[in-house]
Amino acid sequence: MKTLKNFYESFGLPRLIIAGFFILLVVASILLGFSPAVLFSDVVKRWLMYGTLVLAMVPGIQSGIGLNFGISLGISSGLLGAVLAMEISFLRDWNTVLGVGAPWLTLLLALLFGVILAAIVGTLYGMLLNRVKGSEMTVSTYVGFSVIAFMNIVWLSLSFKNGELSW
Repeated sequence: MKTLKNFYESFGLPRLIIAGFFILLVVASILLGFSPAVLFSDVVKRWLMYGTLVLAMVPGIQSGIGLNFGISLGISSGLLGAVLAMEISFLRDWNTVLGVGAPWLTLLLALLFGVILAAIVGTLYGMLLNRVKGSEMTVSTYVGFSVIAFMNIVWLSLSFKNGELSW
């Protein structure tokens, strides 16, 4: 009994409720005929995806800026890096050149492009915010909306050869 109480105190009620709800969902989905392997795969994918997004916010938290200030710029840079890497890996058959699996090389190329683009855009954005001291909230809102609108035009304008990226 004491061990159970220690577990409850260390684990906490909110985590216990979330874990219980998760187990209930898994049991219900299996009873409804969903494949446990597919469920587990989806859960792991989402944990990794959201974990990556949380890690992407750590520099913003460490530097003390608002989390929404640069998120649209960072996401756009990362997406552009991923799209460029997919297009380059499609135009050049990496398997014959390096003998390495193309998905891993494409992922590394996407990370490289995304980090380079985000560093450039982030530096320029930081310079802009330093020039508009006192109006950061207004300017960052306008920049965020403008970047998303501009990138929507870019996505429609880029002509890709990769069938996964073209309309």
